[in-house]
Amino acid sequence: VLVGSGVTVGGQKRQVEDARAVNLLAIMKDADFRLKLAGQFRELKGRPHVQAFWGGLSAAERARFLRHIRVWWETYRHRMAPRAAQEVDEALSSGRLRLVTGRLVRAGVAGDAVSALIRPRGSLKAEPHTFDGLIRATGLETDISRTTHPLIQHMVASGTILPDPLGLGIRTSSNYEVLDAADCPVPGLYCIGALARGHCWELTAVGELRSAVYALSRRLCDRTPDRSRRDVADAPSAHRASC
Repeated sequence: VLVGSGVTVGGQKRQVEDARAVNLLAIMKDADFRLKLAGQFRELKGRPHVQAFWGGLSAAERARFLRHIRVWWETYRHRMAPRAAQEVDEALSSGRLRLVTGRLVRAGVAGDAVSALIRPRGSLKAEPHTFDGLIRATGLETDISRTTHPLIQHMVASGTILPDPLGLGIRTSSNYEVLDAADCPVPGLYCIGALARGHCWELTAVGELRSAVYALSRRLCDRTPDRSRRDVADAPSAHRASC
């Protein structure tokens, strides 16, 4: 997963520069490797290499990554605070909390409760459950083809923007230009952040956002007439901060 980095497991250093999703699945199933990854994730500093890795995957490999590896990646990428983890462990030990592994098929309101249909992992049969409440914490919802936001719906319908085929936001170019239905850049329209995951995969942390914004601003400045750039450079600092 960490392209350009190696992880030492059992005295052997695993290099994954040329790995693809089919090989990554076998790697992530290695319990020793997962423990090592969890313990050294911050030290490995894999984020700068992730975008290059993602860009090297084919559409089929990206789909396989999302299907089989995404859950592992999100687990180690977004770790909870130690105190919160301790409280969860205590709740599990006391029996107040129970983990059910599976897929949420659907959920809805049932009187004063919430009904949910869950298909346990490894089973073809879904099981009904009833809860007092339900909190959806499965990560970012970036599938704009399913959004109910009027503006996004209109932009999709008019062909101004194009949904990512894997539901990872908006189709963009390598320069963060939004692509229309004809796969052409929309003049003056750019996308940075969670809705650009289809192109970058990781573009939500402050460091990644800062680098992307800096690169885009430099690119835009290169297109700006010299007079306009001098005006911005000579403007008071408060004005520059608001631009």
